[in-house]
Amino acid sequence: MKNVVVQRTKESVSSLAKMVSLGYINIYTILNTKYVDVKLKYNEGESVIRGIFLVSKSSLNIYVKLDDILKMLRDNFFCLSGFLTFFTSKGHALDIECFLHGIGGKVNYGLY
Repeated sequence: MKNVVVQRTKESVSSLAKMVSLGYINIYTILNTKYVDVKLKYNEGESVIRGIFLVSKSSLNIYVKLDDILKMLRDNFFCLSGFLTFFTSKGHALDIECFLHGIGGKVNYGLY
């Protein structure tokens, strides 16, 4: 089982909690005020997370309206193999949760 250390921010801790609840990682431990240790999850020797990509960056935030989320879901953009995460007025949410609540938000990252 491999571990990775990531920078501790409100967004990273919120994202890690979501990944634990979805079964993408085993557990995370807050090491100190700056870092979080993440224990990755494996299935038959293969990582459960095949890829992750950052969409919004500190220099360029990408915001998506509900209509655009509906188009992505309709076109199976990530539905079959992964998901996009958003930071919304209601907190951290997946693409399908944004659809169910009828809200858009800042696209954080995609995971597959």
